[in-house]
Amino acid sequence: MDEPRRTETDRIMGAYQGYLETVCESVREQEETLDHLYARMKDAGAIHCYGFGRSGSAALSLAIRLRHFCEYLPPVWWVGDQARMPVRAGDLVILFSGSGERPEVLCVAQKAKSVDATVFLVTTRTESSIGALAQEKFVLPVLDEPFVYGGGDFEVASYLLQEVMVADIGTRFHIPKKEVDTYHV
Repeated sequence: MDEPRRTETDRIMGAYQGYLETVCESVREQEETLDHLYARMKDAGAIHCYGFGRSGSAALSLAIRLRHFCEYLPPVWWVGDQARMPVRAGDLVILFSGSGERPEVLCVAQKAKSVDATVFLVTTRTESSIGALAQEKFVLPVLDEPFVYGGGDFEVASYLLQEVMVADIGTRFHIPKKEVDTYHV
């Protein structure tokens, strides 16, 4: 019998499968950072999420998911909405930027810092302009493969991270699943 032919698609999927295992290990290694984030969520006046472009879609998704917990968390806002509360002292601002340098996200970080809000950054870099303003950051690994175009690995990792976070928050805060269904959009 002939060996099955390994396609380029198979190679790419195998690389992403290995990458997701690396992301999971990174989450395990930074569990204390998540503990701090959850504590800040509970203590915040409000939670604001933001990112730009595809990183922004991951941040928006997190904002939507956190709103499902509206009876258990402070109000959650998407910074990009026109009708929202402004960032204020004591709020938590969760930013997504793979590079940590995106000007639109940096502007939000600067504003949050200027009003004494807590800045939490999800990124791939340990050092960056936005990271310098953040009280804490969660650093996701990158996938060093020639087929990754435009940071798609950061998006994949960000979505996995938020799925882990939502499940973790629900479990830790003892939120019944039926409560989430009430606010599901």
